[in-house]
Amino acid sequence: MQNISELSKKDLGDLGEDVAVRFLKNKGYLIKYIKYKLGRGEIDIIALDKKNCLCFIEVKTKRADDGFNPLLSITDNKQRQLSKLALMYMQKFKIQNIDARFDVVTVVFKNDKKKYYDVNLFKNAFPLHSKYL
Repeated sequence: MQNISELSKKDLGDLGEDVAVRFLKNKGYLIKYIKYKLGRGEIDIIALDKKNCLCFIEVKTKRADDGFNPLLSITDNKQRQLSKLALMYMQKFKIQNIDARFDVVTVVFKNDKKKYYDVNLFKNAFPLHSKYL
């Protein structure tokens, strides 16, 4: 078994997304897309929650020894980018009259083994950036 410390940033991110998908399914989310590409951007997960709200989900994965909160990496610029991508997605599929929000799932691997991690869901983590309204 490969240690977390030996994984590349991409492989760690992929592992975190796998954990996030399982976590969200257990919470009752219906996963529509994983790694949905639009133009030059990507939305990590697009899902419907139990109340049929369309959720654009950003996954942030870190090692515990990185020493900072993964939520801090969702900068204003990242929020603008995700807002733009979400609106492009809704326009592409002509989605109207449905609640939508941005959720964030953080996955923090605590030890050097893949099975020791904390997962947290932050619903409605940030608003649609007003520039794109």
